[in-house]
Amino acid sequence: MAQIGTFSKYGIPIFEAEDVQEPAMPVDVGGQIGWINLVPYSKRDKPAVCCKINDELYGSSHSVNLMIDDFEDSDLSEYYSPSSSGSASITSDPDYLLTSNSDHALLMDGDQDLRSMPGDGLPYYPQRGDIFEFYIRPTDFYNTPAFFRMNFGCQGYGTNNLYRIEWESNPTPGSDLSFEKRKYGDNVIIRAPADGAGCRLDQTYRILVDWASSGNLLAVAAYDMSGDIVAPADGTPLTFDDDEYVSGGIQWESNGYFGGVIDTCRTLPP
Repeated sequence: MAQIGTFSKYGIPIFEAEDVQEPAMPVDVGGQIGWINLVPYSKRDKPAVCCKINDELYGSSHSVNLMIDDFEDSDLSEYYSPSSSGSASITSDPDYLLTSNSDHALLMDGDQDLRSMPGDGLPYYPQRGDIFEFYIRPTDFYNTPAFFRMNFGCQGYGTNNLYRIEWESNPTPGSDLSFEKRKYGDNVIIRAPADGAGCRLDQTYRILVDWASSGNLLAVAAYDMSGDIVAPADGTPLTFDDDEYVSGGIQWESNGYFGGVIDTCRTLPP
């Protein structure tokens, strides 16, 4: 396909007319008309470009340019994994694909730890000012409390200095979505509601993280696929004020009781 440019900083590709299929949307690229491929609109993917054609909604096929990891390269070569008793693999099973444009996802089972630092090969690593999301579906709770973690702003391959999201399984008593800042192995900031809401088996969730896109305020919340906040239980994102970590690596973790699939971690338009 002959690409002639991109639409906005989000990297939506623009092609020559003969290289696109209907429906498509024309845009002006320095006086040259190019075309954006459109796909059926899915609100879970929140396309940056959207239009209505014959009462049907369509969106850009590449709505966000800053992909952190969509696992579409089918391997985990960008990650370092310490020895663990669990497993991590790439799956193409349609039952485990969590977004409409996904062909591969990360399957984690039991005690597992995947770490990637800038330079290890992921297309992008989140940094201060970003809003980013990822999708997760728990598939097995071998016992409770089962939990997964997503760490970002990691200052090294260890788990000492970083921001951490941890979500425990339902029906663990007091299970919650917690948001922490860790330094030298200790929690120096923690937001963990006393009456939380645990993740449930075979439910797909969207985790949304705002890494200080305004001021120093960080925020995290879990949404169901209808767009409603399901954790924290009161429907209010967990927030804290911090400006120490401004960039770093990411880490996916699960404990020995957890099995689940993770898909499509990417930044969103501000």
